[in-house]
Amino acid sequence: MFEGGSITSRRLPFHFQQLGGIGRLALGDLAVGLVTVDKLELEVSDLGTDPGAAPAERFQRRRTRLCGLAVRVTQQALDERIAQVRKPLAGVGITQLSARLGDGYVSVRARAADGLAAADLSFHVELVSTGTHLRALASAIRVHGHLPTPGPVIADRVLVALTGAGDPAPHTDRPYARGLCDVELDLVGALLWQVLPPSGWRLPAIADIEVTHIRVARAAIEIAYGPAGVRSGELGVRTQAHQLAAAHDLMHSVDQQLRGGHLEDAMRGYRALLASGGPDQPLLLERILALASARPAWFFDGLELARQALSRWPAFAPAHAALASITLAQGDAREAARHLEDGARMASAGSDDDQAALAALAAARLLRVLDPRAATQLYQLAVEHDPGSTEAADSLADRLADEQRWSELVRLVRTRIAMAEPPRAVQLHLRLADVFVHQLGDPAAAQRELAAARGRAPDDPAVHEMTATILTASDRAGAIAAWREVARLAELRGDHRTSARAWARLGGLIADPGAPADPGVPADPQALVGLAAAAADRDDHDIAIALYERLRGLGLAQAVAARHELALARSLIALGRSDEARASLRRATLAGGEPAAEAHAMLAEIADATLDRDHAAAELDTAIASLVELAAGTPPEGDRLYTRAAELAVARAMLFDRSGQPIAAGADWQRAHALARQSAPEIARSAARTLLARSGNDASLERRWIDAVLATRPPRFPDLAAALADLHEAVELSEQTLERGGDTDTRRRAYQLEAELFAQSGDHRARAQSLAAIARLAERGSDRVESETAAAAAWLAADEPAAALPHGARAHASLSSTGDVPATLRREVLVTLGAAAWRQRAWPDVIRAYRGLIDDPGPEAHRLTTFRYRLAVAADRAGDSGLALGALRPLVEDPDATRGASPPTARPPRAPMRSTAPASCSGAPIAPTTRSAASRPRCGSPMPTCRRSMRSRRRGASAATSSASR
Repeated sequence: MFEGGSITSRRLPFHFQQLGGIGRLALGDLAVGLVTVDKLELEVSDLGTDPGAAPAERFQRRRTRLCGLAVRVTQQALDERIAQVRKPLAGVGITQLSARLGDGYVSVRARAADGLAAADLSFHVELVSTGTHLRALASAIRVHGHLPTPGPVIADRVLVALTGAGDPAPHTDRPYARGLCDVELDLVGALLWQVLPPSGWRLPAIADIEVTHIRVARAAIEIAYGPAGVRSGELGVRTQAHQLAAAHDLMHSVDQQLRGGHLEDAMRGYRALLASGGPDQPLLLERILALASARPAWFFDGLELARQALSRWPAFAPAHAALASITLAQGDAREAARHLEDGARMASAGSDDDQAALAALAAARLLRVLDPRAATQLYQLAVEHDPGSTEAADSLADRLADEQRWSELVRLVRTRIAMAEPPRAVQLHLRLADVFVHQLGDPAAAQRELAAARGRAPDDPAVHEMTATILTASDRAGAIAAWREVARLAELRGDHRTSARAWARLGGLIADPGAPADPGVPADPQALVGLAAAAADRDDHDIAIALYERLRGLGLAQAVAARHELALARSLIALGRSDEARASLRRATLAGGEPAAEAHAMLAEIADATLDRDHAAAELDTAIASLVELAAGTPPEGDRLYTRAAELAVARAMLFDRSGQPIAAGADWQRAHALARQSAPEIARSAARTLLARSGNDASLERRWIDAVLATRPPRFPDLAAALADLHEAVELSEQTLERGGDTDTRRRAYQLEAELFAQSGDHRARAQSLAAIARLAERGSDRVESETAAAAAWLAADEPAAALPHGARAHASLSSTGDVPATLRREVLVTLGAAAWRQRAWPDVIRAYRGLIDDPGPEAHRLTTFRYRLAVAADRAGDSGLALGALRPLVEDPDATRGASPPTARPPRAPMRSTAPASCSGAPIAPTTRSAASRPRCGSPMPTCRRSMRSRRRGASAATSSASR
């Protein structure tokens, strides 16, 4: 906090005061780094004789005693500190950092990136006192999205950087990190060390000093120190801050594991604390949820714990944040947006602007395509709590324009203009002018906005361009003057694109049958080109020819003149003046380069039109050779030039086909394929198809062109994307129909087709989401069983067993309520449930699934060894040794029964993490277990009881049994 702000050797503005035999040195309004000292009082005792009006410096070497200190940190100082740490934090993926003083805490927000994931982060910094020291604690840590790094770890990095904390060891002049999100500051010692010794003063005694006042307000952070025991009233620290400090002390050792990167050990420690202290520990639950939200292996536990917490505390914001993070990571954008919106509403009710704005903005990003109207409301909420958010304001403006809410858009843009920098304000004025003219039909208001924009940026071409656009319909002369001003300003700035556009629009305004003789037409080449192009677009080719001919006497560069000769030739050809067009094209060929190649191509068109096909073929060959040579010499333009050469090669091949020369045509078709293979797959594919049709009975030639066609086939993903977009619209329409009393068949068919399209594109996760939507629409009975089973199998194919397990469990539960379920479907349900439960270590579900499969394996009999082994493992984990022994006994006692069966297809999962707490690691809700559960064996071997009881009988078992026991 004092970096770069220590006091250099200079006179301190102390004032000496004497009261009785005691003197006092006092100063105020002294800036030390980011801290402003409002009052510093030192007591001088044993004055002896009356010192009178002696200067304060005579006491520099005396041992004084600190009797009063008052400091403050303003918002401006905090902003300066943010600017200092922004670059170091950007190196670890933390950007867009800002901090704002609030009522009782400092609100911090940032954007964090970890790998391919990025999300907004916000948290509070609260201050508590410990004697003369201060503790800065991070609380209410929220990740508004998903990150693979736990939120408290990122918040700790930001807090350490802001306070300049060092290693966890106390220093005289530097804060130090006591633990995760916990920094201790010796403000008195650090401040005195920075102020007094550099100016030649001896450090005073501070033994009897304590904090007398702490106040965090929107204006500043105020901290005061005074003699111990003289404080009257409360310190100024909220009760929640003291509870937070106590919770940090309780979790200190476990927090250190998390801060050191030992996530597995940290999770075991947090679970132990939860088991020992009971579920009524919100700060501890917040830590566990933050950790579970960062690791896919803990997603199932995190979902269960978050739902349990919400059933206990419906407004528990960390649970909503965890559910949003996990569901977003699992691909359910709607559910994630719903929880983010809940968090935003709760933060808004609690007057937490940063968290409300960030959560609403994150939810709006997810819903902008899925539910645009809901996104509009969320953008409004984000702008309400963070008026300075450019992203939220611009997105809201776009949404209001899409919904044609023009009056609200005008109010929003006016508000933004008052807050924007001058360049941005000019753009907003122009947008308002556009809305007034084209949407609200108010030219007078548009002119006022343009006048305001000109006042801010009188030389901006965009302002004059908008003025010209508005005047075009009402004041032709004013529009011409405005377009000329646009062209002039653009040329001064070197903006040739805007200048050319202005001249073209100017040409379109003033060109008419008498335009060449109009003295108002400038002799500028760009103006003539604009006039000629406008005339050619209107099919006034006589005027265009006259204007292009005027360009010949202006001394233009040869390449530029050649392009104009090409345009002149097109107009001449349109009027049937072929001889004059040939002469113009011959002049264009003298320039060389691409204009010459295009001139030869146009000469070929003229020759083909007169049935002189040999001449046309020769001209096309010259054009192709020129383009290929140019492409080889200019790699940045290579693809475009090769594509044009391929088009001309196709035209030459078709010319030979029309003249009955198939051999020459085949050579040009091959040349077109070779030229377009890399730059234009569509042309290459068309040429390959033509050559395939010409291959006849030559098998090797046919195989060559089949491979060429397949090599240039287009990707299917754009077509799939278009189909999915149409499907999404169909689903929305069907939802509206459903609200009016319609059925769900349309939605079910749309989701089924969507799943098939995702299967073709290879997006297994998206396919699973579609099948899950079908399962939600299914009625009770065998249809529900089939849909849930299909969704579970799809999630397994997407390698998401945590998402597959609930579907498998619901399918299994539906079996009991459905009478006539085919045996094949029943076995499929059990196989899917068993696979998902085995991968998630949900041992009760494993037992239910494989018990049923062992009783009726059907076509799955070849996997009976695997089923029995998994059942035994699950029974042993659940403490049912009798069931485990019963499952393994047939494998050991009757090896012939399993002869021919395949060994287990998957090794058993690792044993649950060792922990001193009796908390479950098997996917069940994290809560204290009973004594009987805690007393069960928890060793690392898969089945200790079974191995000890049947060790002797396994020695003669078959190979399948041996592989099953490994």
